[in-house]
Formats: sequence, C-alpha cells, structure tokens
Amino acid sequence: MSLPVAYGERSARFSYRLRGAVASSKSNTAAAAYFPTDAALQAANNNFYSAGSGNGISLSLLAEGEYQMDRRWFFGARAEVDRSVDYAPNRFLVYLRYNLDHTAAKPVNFWPEPVFPTSQF
Repeated sequence: MSLPVAYGERSARFSYRLRGAVASSKSNTAAAAYFPTDAALQAANNNFYSAGSGNGISLSLLAEGEYQMDRRWFFGARAEVDRSVDYAPNRFLVYLRYNLDHTAAKPVNFWPEPVFPTSQF
C-alpha cells in the first residue's frame, strides 16, 4: 500500500514538482520443492526452499524544476531519493535542453520533462 503526495506549479518560464510517498508491504512465501519437475530426484534428495514472510516500509522523495532561459533554451534539474531496507538509490540530474521548434515560443511543460537515459526507453 502506498500514499503518494505531489504538488507542482507552472509560471510562464518556470515549472516545478515536489513528490513524496510512503509505502508499506507484506509478503508470505510457502515452501517449494527444489526439483518440482522431477519427482524421482525430489524424492531422493528431499530438498525444499524454505517458507518465509516479511514486511517493510519505504520512502520516496522527488524534486524537479525547469526554467526557460529564452524561447529555445531550457535549464532543468531533478533529484530523487528512495529508501527501504535493502534499496537506497539516489538519482540526480542537471540538463540543458535546446528546442528545435523555431515557429513560436512555448511555455515550459507542467510537470517538468527532464531528459532520460536511453536505457529507460
């Protein structure tokens, strides 16, 4: 179960977003045969993966913003922090973006749209 909260604003040249979330999880796993597709091997070894259960709490924080320096150039930044028992990544991004559209000035997007690594497509 998760409780996310987000807030953001946009003006003519600047937009930002703040997001936080708290999550809780619980899991149960039954014992499982070590050789489930071979009954003879399973009977000879009598090995099983053990049963288990667990629970946990996680936190997530995000802050991002984008500023339009002129009609083609945008500067932005993003910071994201996630925390749980065995997972604690930090991600930080600063970027400069050039808009190839020469026809008219466009307002910044709401929410900011930072660049993403090609590995996330």
